[in-house]
Amino acid sequence: MREATPLIRLRRAVVHSVNGLARRFGVSVVRTSLLDELASARAGAEPPRPRSWAHRGAAPMIVDTEWLRQLTVEYRAHSLARLGGYWDSEYTSELDLSDFRGDNHYVWQRRQFGEVNYLTTILYARSHDEHGVLDRIDEDGAFGAQSLELEGRLYSRDLVESANELNFLLDHLPLGDLRPLRLVDVGAGYGRLAHRLATVVPDAEIYCTDGIAVSTAICDAYLRYRNLTDRVTVVPLTRLDSIATPIRVATNVHSFSEMSYEAVAWWLDWLVDAGVQWLFVVPNLPGPSLVDGRSFRDLLEARGFELAATRPKYDDPLVDRYALYPGVYYLYRRG
Repeated sequence: MREATPLIRLRRAVVHSVNGLARRFGVSVVRTSLLDELASARAGAEPPRPRSWAHRGAAPMIVDTEWLRQLTVEYRAHSLARLGGYWDSEYTSELDLSDFRGDNHYVWQRRQFGEVNYLTTILYARSHDEHGVLDRIDEDGAFGAQSLELEGRLYSRDLVESANELNFLLDHLPLGDLRPLRLVDVGAGYGRLAHRLATVVPDAEIYCTDGIAVSTAICDAYLRYRNLTDRVTVVPLTRLDSIATPIRVATNVHSFSEMSYEAVAWWLDWLVDAGVQWLFVVPNLPGPSLVDGRSFRDLLEARGFELAATRPKYDDPLVDRYALYPGVYYLYRRG
């Protein structure tokens, strides 16, 4: 884990202190270069760097639909299916199996945001990438990902969200003490975070699982497409006992929030049984809370998960106002 330099730590401390005082007067300190670029974009002036939306042709169909049908039957018979949640059959039927990285239930993208918001988010991610994550991951726009081209490089929400999340984890996880690193992504969706984790932490043993059959099928196909089957294993809900334990780290990004309270409890019990030490949660609503506003913090506390670190996704109020989908990161430790 790369340590921040004394100069970076001093700059952060100064800005944090000044902002603490300035907020009393409704003022915030940010980099002038960021303000200049945002002001130019909002005023409709020629941007400082060329950029455009990238468009890809039709995506190939890579999902094994026969396996998906089998999984659907198995998942419907599982006890977890009776606990309910946001992702019912009507909701999942809206997914496009070819454009699963487009603006959909997995990753909301341009539905309510434009170029200025994307630019703000990109600039923030680039200026807060102290572990060089963006130097190791990239974007190709495959399977419908809405991407902005900036200085000859594509940026998607998938890319910048992953960079922000991984920088937070690299800041706070004692990776040197977690070898061998065995990690499970619960509610893995199409495999966004696992794809990025496997690239940035190549020696990690990563598992993906999900309570939604179509997500398991898509995730398996996507990670095969990315040639990551030697580093990432997609495990169906009905085969969780095949995952090696103990698990050092578990991640859950915008997944617990979309479950029922009872389903969150079920997964947390499984994580406890699997020996999870660290749990990273990114909820849809702070608290952390379900989409209906009910907090599930009590479920975490009852199982011994203690909050080790938390911060807003964007640690500056001006960026938080203009960037894509603000939120809060939570890292819990158990034992």
